[in-house]
Amino acid sequence: MLLNLFLGALAGYLTPQAEPHLNKALKDVLLDDVPMKEGEFRLFTFIVMMIVAAVLAALFGADSSAFLLLLGGGLGVFGQRIYTALTTKKIEPAKSEEDSE
Repeated sequence: MLLNLFLGALAGYLTPQAEPHLNKALKDVLLDDVPMKEGEFRLFTFIVMMIVAAVLAALFGADSSAFLLLLGGGLGVFGQRIYTALTTKKIEPAKSEEDSE
């Protein structure tokens, strides 16, 4: 099951890197007939990467868990932003009424 989480995270993390390559490969085949906006193509790339991760999990003989695969994918896509938000945000203690006097 952890393999699904790992493969999903890897697929999500590699989605921005795979997008230009997939765009180039499908430019002549699909994109002329079916126009897509940038956000739609990014979602399409994420779906393709999740399918690849699911096929790899099946080839490795891992127990399939769609939830863990998608959770890993979401963490892979947003992981860097989450990490940055957690490490840069400084939480200061609230000031009480006694401190302000």
